[in-house]
Amino acid sequence: MEALSQYQKALRSRNSLLLAAKERSVSRGEFVFFEEQLVQYGTEIIESRQEGISYFNKILSPLYNDISKGEDEVLTLSYVSTIPEVAKYKEVFDSNFRKDRLRCQTHVGPHRDDVEFIFNEKRLAAIGSRGEFRTAVLALKLAELAFVNERRADRPILLLDDVFSE
Repeated sequence: MEALSQYQKALRSRNSLLLAAKERSVSRGEFVFFEEQLVQYGTEIIESRQEGISYFNKILSPLYNDISKGEDEVLTLSYVSTIPEVAKYKEVFDSNFRKDRLRCQTHVGPHRDDVEFIFNEKRLAAIGSRGEFRTAVLALKLAELAFVNERRADRPILLLDDVFSE
């Protein structure tokens, strides 16, 4: 959580500096401090997310199949990052700087990343029915519950209301 808080702080500062650059002359060097922080904390966030997704991917399919009473459906999560390789994070800032400066906001980093369901090797959003999507979300909620149960002494409670209603 500390990395996320520090990342958000650095992101706000960099975006404020991008906005200030419209009003006054700001050198490229003034952005370096914030970009270094974004790279440091952003890398931690990306790695933590990838670890979480790896955990979820081990249990999502069995949970999905238990709920749907299906057979051998494969449900996974895919992390869609704006950073192609974490090792090249700083280079991505450099290559996107002009666009960021024109639009006064940072266009790459974990704040722009996404997670999508992959169902039998295809994007669920593209091919799935509402029922399949709802079942996938419920399986993810149960996976989150298992994740928290393994890491905390006190057990969380999951409250659901009309999960499959329209």
